[in-house]
Amino acid sequence: MQVREHEIFVYERGDGPADTVICVHSTGMSHLQWRRLARRLAGEHRVRVPDLLSYGKTDKWRGPGPFETRYDIEIVERLVLEADGPVHLVGHSYGGRVAMGVAAMHPERVRSIACFEPVCFGVLRSTEDAAALKELADFDPDGQFLDDAFGGSPAWVERFVNYWSGEGAWAEMSEAQ
Repeated sequence: MQVREHEIFVYERGDGPADTVICVHSTGMSHLQWRRLARRLAGEHRVRVPDLLSYGKTDKWRGPGPFETRYDIEIVERLVLEADGPVHLVGHSYGGRVAMGVAAMHPERVRSIACFEPVCFGVLRSTEDAAALKELADFDPDGQFLDDAFGGSPAWVERFVNYWSGEGAWAEMSEAQ
């Protein structure tokens, strides 16, 4: 698919009879973030997962001027408009922002939208949800994941990818990714 003279990679699974599901990844991720969900839905749905600009197998941004979110919105908008009928949009973090932008532009084409921003751990702690707090503690036994000094480091990115995409997801990624 071409958008603004950029070659856009779209991972596709399934050709089921139900509505198309379009999943939009977060910052720092790619279509790989959604591979497990895509496999689970493929029997009933057509699942389309774009790599946004400068991610995964999609071209790096080389347009005029600075990059703006509206360019990623155009990618998802194209997928929505290409679908045979209404779609379900799923977005994580930045992908949720993109999905909401598309849904606002084409509410008649969007049957549902599921967006989540799970990196708000402070909110999680304020709920005193014992099961969720245990999951976080099990994931982060040394407490570094939430340490600002550790945040953004290569080791932090590896933990982030493995947390959301499953243990070993980082190791499955190519060096370029």
